[in-house]
Amino acid sequence: MPIDNCSRCGELFNKIKYNICNKCLEEEESLLHDAKDYLLEHPNAMIHELVEELDIEEWMFEKWIREKRIQILSPEEMMKKRHCVQCGRELKDENAMYCKNCMFKQTLQKKVEEKEEAPKAKEEPLSYDRHGMHYKKFKPSH
Repeated sequence: MPIDNCSRCGELFNKIKYNICNKCLEEEESLLHDAKDYLLEHPNAMIHELVEELDIEEWMFEKWIREKRIQILSPEEMMKKRHCVQCGRELKDENAMYCKNCMFKQTLQKKVEEKEEAPKAKEEPLSYDRHGMHYKKFKPSH
């Protein structure tokens, strides 16, 4: 097994795939996850905003962009694409204002509100002759 020094912390480690040790790799993955969450909440955020808010160094964002783990869109590309008003996801339908998830959530919310507002009718007691399992009686043919 090749042994190398971690390019971030300098610790010796078994180099298999990455130039950084497992500890630094886990830390970097955690930071990437935080950055992706922030970008989902703030889709128009700039790199300097991410650096300030998340306390992540700019070279790390540049690395993720080179590795295509984060995609940065130019203002022209942003103008061409429509995004959900509620969550910020990219929309495929040019006329839509909400993504399918948000539309579904709104529909469910409306149904819940309608049920709460609707007057409750008296429930009839169940009769056993109308409900439950039934079988057809066999009539022998003579």
